Amino acid sequence: MNSTAKVSLVYCVLYPELCSLSSDPTPPVSAAGKASSYRQPALVLLILCCLLLAAIISLAVYHFRTKEDPEKYTSLSTNYSSLLNQLQDLSSDYSNLNRNHSELQSNYSRLNETHSELQSNYSRLNETHSDLQSNYIKLSGSHSNLQSNYSRLNETHSELQSNYSRLNETHSELQSNYSRLNETHSELQSNYSRLQKENSALKKHSTELSVKSILDKYCPLKEGSSKERVCKACPEKWVEFNGKCYYFSPDEMNWHSSRASCVSMGADLVIIESEAEQKFLSENAKTDSYWIGLTDAVTEGVWLWVDDTPLNDKAKFWATRTHDKCKEPDDYKVEDPSGEDCAQLQPQRNSKETWFDSSCKKQYKRICETEAVIVYKEDMTG
Repeated sequence: MNSTAKVSLVYCVLYPELCSLSSDPTPPVSAAGKASSYRQPALVLLILCCLLLAAIISLAVYHFRTKEDPEKYTSLSTNYSSLLNQLQDLSSDYSNLNRNHSELQSNYSRLNETHSELQSNYSRLNETHSDLQSNYIKLSGSHSNLQSNYSRLNETHSELQSNYSRLNETHSELQSNYSRLNETHSELQSNYSRLQKENSALKKHSTELSVKSILDKYCPLKEGSSKERVCKACPEKWVEFNGKCYYFSPDEMNWHSSRASCVSMGADLVIIESEAEQKFLSENAKTDSYWIGLTDAVTEGVWLWVDDTPLNDKAKFWATRTHDKCKEPDDYKVEDPSGEDCAQLQPQRNSKETWFDSSCKKQYKRICETEAVIVYKEDMTG
């Protein structure tokens, strides 16, 4: 074994990791210790250089001691040259490794910065992903709501479209009717103008007739005279009492027809407001039965006059029946199932209490009443 092999053996015994490096010059790098792996090759080369220097010194010492032996000298010289060459190679490798170490150190710094930036970007992206996930959930809910609303709106649109079609048809029909009505309106407008003129003429003529009618009613011509009139407070054949005029009809009607007849004469069925008026009517009625303006047809038992005023307890004259001594009204329903809802006056009872309720369908005479007019005491000529 030569001296170089001895030195290598010493290296492998003292530093077994260096022997493994010689077979695989690439230093092992772990994820946890990149920085320490970058510094390891330089340290190893430094140790090797020191060992080589020690070996050279040892060989030099050995050379001086063995100078006397030529063979040993030659061998040592050869080993020395070989070691020097190895030292130069190691020095060159050291320089290369040092440059590689600096470059790796620089790359490590850049990679570390890139890693930090990537870590920051990852955090931001993670936050953005969470926000996007939340927004996606909300948008998904909104999408479902919008889909539902769209379906409802689509149905409403179809319904509105149908309604629009019907309205459009109706509009066309109304437009046609409007045109016809417009023509009719023009014709009616023309007729109205013509009728207005005729109405003015008729009104003038009616006024003249009304004046003549009033004159004939309240101021009849004197017998045997064609121009001289005598005015009275009540129309002819009416009886005056206490500022009112009363008409005792000769014909008979039911209660409703009797009232309509009085109204047509400018009056109404009589309203009895005092005992004096009751006595006056009974005396003029003599023995006949007459309708008066009193009824409970609206509400049974609630008697109202034809002007809707209620019956006054101090001025009511219900009769007492002779056969059972009971008081009227009794709403007798044997003859008329609907009852007796209208009042009549029967003076033959020889009493001031002469009112009886009766079926409104029965036929009796009637007493009409109206206000008397003020008459000036002078004769009028037609």
